[in-house]
Amino acid sequence: LPRSAILYLAQRAFIALAQRAYPSLSDASPEFRLSLDNLP
Repeated sequence: LPRSAILYLAQRAFIALAQRAYPSLSDASPEFRLSLDNLP
């Protein structure tokens, strides 16, 4: 896999875990998701 794909998958996994641990994050903090989406 290209490095960008690995980073993308890691990012998605982290977001999924974060949302499972803190369900309110996905609703209350769109800026939290945006900051993760903007990671290099």
